[in-house]
Amino acid sequence: MTSRPQWSAGPAGAPAIALASLGCPKNLVDSEVLAGMLIRAGFRVTSDLSEADVAVVNTCGFIADARRESVETILGIARRRREGFLRGLVVCGCLPQREGPALADAIPEVDAWAGVFEPLRVVEACRKILEGKPAEGFLPPGGVPDRSLPPDRGRAALLPPHTAYLRIADGCSHACTFCAIPRIRGRFRSVPREAVLAEARRLSRAGVLEVSLIAQDTTAWGGDLPGRPAFARLLRSLARIQGTRWIRILYAHPARLGDDVLAVLADEPERFVYLDLPLQHIEDRVLKRMGRRTTRAATMSLLERIRTRCPRIALRTTLLAGFPGETEREFEALRSFAASFPFDRLGVFPYSPEEGTPAARLPGLLPASERARRAREIRNAWRTRHLEANRARKGAVEEILIDAAGVREAVGRTWRDAPEIDGRVFLRGTDLKPGTFVAARILGTRGLDLSAEPVERHNSIAGTLCKDAK
Repeated sequence: MTSRPQWSAGPAGAPAIALASLGCPKNLVDSEVLAGMLIRAGFRVTSDLSEADVAVVNTCGFIADARRESVETILGIARRRREGFLRGLVVCGCLPQREGPALADAIPEVDAWAGVFEPLRVVEACRKILEGKPAEGFLPPGGVPDRSLPPDRGRAALLPPHTAYLRIADGCSHACTFCAIPRIRGRFRSVPREAVLAEARRLSRAGVLEVSLIAQDTTAWGGDLPGRPAFARLLRSLARIQGTRWIRILYAHPARLGDDVLAVLADEPERFVYLDLPLQHIEDRVLKRMGRRTTRAATMSLLERIRTRCPRIALRTTLLAGFPGETEREFEALRSFAASFPFDRLGVFPYSPEEGTPAARLPGLLPASERARRAREIRNAWRTRHLEANRARKGAVEEILIDAAGVREAVGRTWRDAPEIDGRVFLRGTDLKPGTFVAARILGTRGLDLSAEPVERHNSIAGTLCKDAK
């Protein structure tokens, strides 16, 4: 995963707000929007808690592990506040949006709480704390994003400046039985086409070389807009924007990914380099109980068409192990699928029963230890295949985007690797600069990552050097 360097932005000498962003890329965009608003309000925003006057934690509340991480982060910062190192603590995002005022009773050290769509409340709470006034405490989460504006307008980048997420929608209208996102973020809302393209052009002018399109379901974009514009047409327009070299599509729903989108990806293989397609499962009975609106046959047909029409695209999926009622046979089928299909990247999670979701009421809940075992075995099955594929790449020359440079080596990624999600490439060399592309020869593996050495610096676009690497 890409590590974020320490950063600070805003007026020198201004009161400092330490911002901790937890959870998914969609949450990171919320944090970038919030950081931009804090800076415009006259604050300095930093990742360094030791130099802050007030800390803000943007939480994740998606599954139990994420909620646990959020609470542990809040409690850790709360201890610093009790010890006198901070003047205040504000918590926002998915956790308070989902959990409600019980949080305020459980963690009284928090001065103010805000939901997902309330960055102005966070800014105001920080101002009141620094003025020595009482903050508002816990108010009922409210607000919805203004769909007339790109959700990331005026944001302050929290990733290295050569890579960025571009959120094209928020919320979700799917009825997946295991997922709490619709309760947290509301129904699906597309960002209008011109707003998406305007933000993409701004990112290109700012020197962003890699854009990752995000939404809870990117392939649903446009279905709620006047005229129902097609996602494929949006992709073609994005491909015409000069400057950005790699475009990644995250969170595409298999039931919505049509041949019109595959045609765009096939026509622009050097621009669209990565497709994330969360499948969750492969067995029909489990898919039906999950509410996924697809079947094994449809999934295999789609995967075959992707590999046939877009042979060079990096394909990632996510699987969910131990769903209620999943039999040993169904688990073995899922493990065999993960081990046999040539996914470039794969994530697997044990099922987490989420309060308020239909799946939480289904019979057949497996013990947590069994769910964890099944996820671990699927992960190990794919890991074996992945390590073999990495070893086979030894000697190949591939294009690497440099993320960070140290004294003796640099860290970068291939087109197969999304920022903060997938693997890394460690490169020998002292003169490599972040935000540049380097041709490098793969020397070997370093765990799930790769080691390499530069062979030349060049300006080829993605895929030119590595078209035969698969």
